[in-house]
Amino acid sequence: MQNIIATLLEAQIEAFSKEFTDTSRNVFYDDTEKKLIHAGEFGMLREACVRELLTNFLPGIYGVSHGYVIGQNSEISHQCDLIIYHRNYTPYLHTPEGQRFFPVESVIAVGEIKSKVDGTVLDDALGKLTRIKLMRDAITDAAIARVRPHSDRKYDPVNNIRDQLVTFVICEEYSCSNAVLSERIKKSWSGSTPRHRVNLITAIKGGTCTYKDSNNKSWMYPVEPPASDEIPVRLVTPKPDSIGHLALFFRYLLLLVEDTTVLYPELTRHLRDLLSYEAEDLE
Repeated sequence: MQNIIATLLEAQIEAFSKEFTDTSRNVFYDDTEKKLIHAGEFGMLREACVRELLTNFLPGIYGVSHGYVIGQNSEISHQCDLIIYHRNYTPYLHTPEGQRFFPVESVIAVGEIKSKVDGTVLDDALGKLTRIKLMRDAITDAAIARVRPHSDRKYDPVNNIRDQLVTFVICEEYSCSNAVLSERIKKSWSGSTPRHRVNLITAIKGGTCTYKDSNNKSWMYPVEPPASDEIPVRLVTPKPDSIGHLALFFRYLLLLVEDTTVLYPELTRHLRDLLSYEAEDLE
């Protein structure tokens, strides 16, 4: 019997792949000059392709946008290409121009969208994503939202990998060797530990980077409980005329989103900074 859901998902992923790799380049590539025109709009179109697919792919309680992540101590991230957040616990904080700001507590995942990825591009992207994971470590006052099992436990991003937010990279293709991919993923940035490393990387014309657990299976976390040491990097490549690696990426991303701990945003900490006033007792 035909698997209807699999057929529909395959059609969506294939349409996304074509738009990301072909449509965007056909619109913004000058055949005469042999170069991209309007590189900014080219990148924005690709980011919009990913957001549209994830909006259709993820359950409605999750929002997909772009903007900035704000830490508890007012740290601010770089401008993130893609942010997945929990709609029920995310206040709508924005500028008049529509730039959005997301409290790190209710952010679930952050992604970087790239064209061709080499060692330098990967270093830059993974460094930015690591700094956002470090923002979760800096949370000192957190209450787990009651949208996950065992929400009455203590928030512990050091020892519970599900208390770390998810990071990922989507690109068109890798322009570096597999050895460089592995080296850069395992590299430590600014003294960070393995738990701060990227969860998933996928190239539409390449493969999906995951990790390998002790049972020789693909794993979407850079550590395997209860250990905190790094585990090997694995590259999953598709069979000919297959999108298996992309299906794996989106399957694992959905599992990660569903597993990640959501926290109540601690807005009162920020409101205290506004409390500058004088009081007078009324008779």
